[in-house]
Amino acid sequence: MAVLKTNLFFLCAILIGLNVSAQTINNGNFSNGSTGWGCNPEAYNPESTYGGTSNTNIVAEVDAEAGLCQTVSGFTVGSYYSISFKASRRTTCGPTLQSVKLKINNNALTANISRNGGGFNWGMETFYFVATSTNHTITFTSNTTGTCNLVFDNISLNVVSALPIELVDFSANLKNERTVDLTWQTASEKDNDFFTIERSTDGKNWAAIQEIDGAGNSTNLLNYATTDLLSEKGLYYYRLKQTDFDGAYTYSDIKAVSINNSTSEITVFPNPTNGSFTLIPASKDSAPALYTNVGTEVQSSNYSIASTEDGFIYDISSLANGIYFVRTGNQTTKIIKH
Repeated sequence: MAVLKTNLFFLCAILIGLNVSAQTINNGNFSNGSTGWGCNPEAYNPESTYGGTSNTNIVAEVDAEAGLCQTVSGFTVGSYYSISFKASRRTTCGPTLQSVKLKINNNALTANISRNGGGFNWGMETFYFVATSTNHTITFTSNTTGTCNLVFDNISLNVVSALPIELVDFSANLKNERTVDLTWQTASEKDNDFFTIERSTDGKNWAAIQEIDGAGNSTNLLNYATTDLLSEKGLYYYRLKQTDFDGAYTYSDIKAVSINNSTSEITVFPNPTNGSFTLIPASKDSAPALYTNVGTEVQSSNYSIASTEDGFIYDISSLANGIYFVRTGNQTTKIIKH
């Protein structure tokens, strides 16, 4: 596989689906107990302690007293990764509904893992996130009180975003009220069968909308372009899927486009910003929420908002550099922090 190069960074050659040593969980199966883990881990009992069948398979429990965290280095900012693991509730201990929060810092991921009733039963969980830093701390904390909650095993990371082409750029830009221009450029291609444009309204569920033939093999600079016609207002996400002749496929980064009838009702300045910006919305009933470039709401505890006579001042100096969005009514405005 070749190299994915965006306008901001270079990705090393990676085979999709393979773990990369720089982004590997240390002791993800807890065979060495709590080695590599922090946050007061309880990773030393066999699963039979919690209702499982094995007397030798070591697992970790997360409850009000025992957390689980690990810092992993070597991420490529802007690349897409998955984190997978097995989870189960305890057989008889604790409340019927048990829940644990998974957080990857720097606004990369926040998710809840829950089990409601029933006995010990492993279930596989997989979550996807965009690396916003070269180092990320992965943390599991209990959402419920008491010393009985979920148990975990086989925690792993995977790279899911490398393309077998040298992609210089992929862009999605609003041309008019209902037309989105989609363009991308490759510096080289190897065994490239075709591209697929995929669209989403929530950054999670995707639909293929167009397919464009690739060049197969090329060492020349090639430009591609197409358009997408939309009928409804809202926030849309786009990504580029590239498929090889052998059927292997990978994805580019995600782009977001806001479709609305009037962009003049929202004013944001300065934009780009290096720490704070002022937003003047059409309504001052409440400050619009802040979202990441993949549609995840940023927790309000991670930034501050001050009300002014005309609008709101956002202080996002503690957030990672990148693209954010604010939504008010049917309108969405992009904020660039650098």
